[in-house]
Amino acid sequence: MLALLAVVSVLGPVPPLGARAEFLRASLRVQEELEAGRFDRALELCGRTLPSSEIALGWELDASARGTAAAFAVARERALLQWREAVPSLRWRSDAPPALVLRIARDDRPSARLTWGESEGSPRLVAEIRAATADDARNGVLLAVGAWLGLDDSIFPDQAMAPLSRPSSRPNPVTRREAALARELLSHAQRLRALAQSRQRLQAARPRALVRVAGAAPGEVVQGEAAAVPVVLVNAGNAPLLFRTTSACGCMASVPSGEIAPGRSLRLDALLDTTEFQGPLEKSLWILTNSADAPRTEVVVRTRVLPRYEARLPRAVVDAEGPSSFEMALETPASAPLRVLSATLEGLPGTVSVGEVRRMDGRHSLPLLVRLEAARADGRFPANVVLSTDDPRFPVIRLPFVAQRGLAAMPGSAVLRPGPEGAVLSVVSPGREFAIRAVEASDPRLHVERITEGAASEHRLRVRWIGAEPESPVTVRVRVLTDWMGREALALVQVSKRS
Repeated sequence: MLALLAVVSVLGPVPPLGARAEFLRASLRVQEELEAGRFDRALELCGRTLPSSEIALGWELDASARGTAAAFAVARERALLQWREAVPSLRWRSDAPPALVLRIARDDRPSARLTWGESEGSPRLVAEIRAATADDARNGVLLAVGAWLGLDDSIFPDQAMAPLSRPSSRPNPVTRREAALARELLSHAQRLRALAQSRQRLQAARPRALVRVAGAAPGEVVQGEAAAVPVVLVNAGNAPLLFRTTSACGCMASVPSGEIAPGRSLRLDALLDTTEFQGPLEKSLWILTNSADAPRTEVVVRTRVLPRYEARLPRAVVDAEGPSSFEMALETPASAPLRVLSATLEGLPGTVSVGEVRRMDGRHSLPLLVRLEAARADGRFPANVVLSTDDPRFPVIRLPFVAQRGLAAMPGSAVLRPGPEGAVLSVVSPGREFAIRAVEASDPRLHVERITEGAASEHRLRVRWIGAEPESPVTVRVRVLTDWMGREALALVQVSKRS
């Protein structure tokens, strides 16, 4: 009796991490039969519900895919070769009742539907693959074979186990992790077969994951702060619980992976880094385990991200005709004040002075007085007020503005195709009214028409090519003469042949 108890107390093989639910449930069912001493039943389940290195394959082609039958057949063979290279022990056969049936149809919306057989004599897996291209068919076969081997679907694209959801532009690879997991799953299944053949009793390995979400993320956080959802992972089973956390966004973090002993728990909060986001935000963290009850659990983090800072910038272009000054402001939440260590100008000569903080409606407003020297030439100049701060997540903040001296043509250069529609050019000043006296084009085949008349701070011109279509690109200089102190603006128009 003691010897029998010693044998039964031996724990069965712990299932690998990354297996799909169907594999984990099949492994547990076999181990429960071994635990009960029903060895023939365990061996029968091994053959019907667990993968092996020899796959009896069935191939069915829908009438819609008859026109692409050859291309889809080549895609199937290439997918099988990919798995053979990843798992050299794999073999295919077609002279036996199929365990894996691949049914393929032509469809502009690719998809792969997997149906698992439960009854004796039915295929273990039927994969209905709908493909728009040969690469869709190839990726569908890759996914189906991987599922048959026991691999779970991937949340990432460009992997063999990525679900089909849109037309493929290239075949997916079998990654190193997928190849290693496939070999591990086959090894696990083979070990269970060997235990059944040797009629060895054991205690079924039952890692059992309980994912307890103990709260929600804050409704609002300031940009740069972490939005956290408290999560506790409990192993309520009798075997080591393996886990890994993953996300499609690099902004999510948690305990990356580990092992939890039976009866123990681990805190692995879902942390969302909000540095790159503003406004409503929702991201997911996936907890993968080797538990048949919860192989994959999604933890959703929802919050609203308040801007770390907001800039009150000049509403118009700054006039840089002579020395000038204007005020900007940096606003931050009162709950997360920001200290400016230095302020400089970038792109134009001048200085920036930092004023005293003004408190208003739960926010802090920091005034910035910008003094510009006169610009040395006509034109429009982008510039920045550069602030260094005490926040390590936002050590440097650039507040952009635009200054202008004289007139500017917008765009300064344009590409025009011959035709009646033409293109529109604007000539603008930094807020000063002016009138156009004359417009000159260096090539008479370019017709220039004034859209606006009289005095204004912005004038628009329509340009059209009225000559024969040029064989090679022609560049035309458009010179706009005004009544503002003899100022003029210049635009370049490149006329190209219609493609």
